[in-house]
Amino acid sequence: FIFLDTQPILSHSLLDNIMYGDRSFMSEHLSPDTQIEIQSLQMLTFLMSVCHVLVVISDFSVDPMPVSLLKTAEMLKPPPLDNTTREEHLPHVVFVYNFSDRSDFS
Repeated sequence: FIFLDTQPILSHSLLDNIMYGDRSFMSEHLSPDTQIEIQSLQMLTFLMSVCHVLVVISDFSVDPMPVSLLKTAEMLKPPPLDNTTREEHLPHVVFVYNFSDRSDFS
């Protein structure tokens, strides 16, 4: 097994890095929020292309943004390089909610 751990998507640490840290990724034409979303989509697209299982960890179960980003990343995923297989590789997605009660799932 090979495990890939990445920075959190749509996190405040990315915003802090864009605004005050590494300015080489900063674009004057895009808002910082848009830049964070683009970086998160790039990371998710890569992970969906190479992983068999994608574990999405969220603090709360009511946040629809990770699901929306996963759907968008699935649409942006490049086609397989091997022309002999026509099946598209899609990872199994597992959602883990840290701060949820049993009542959230009923």
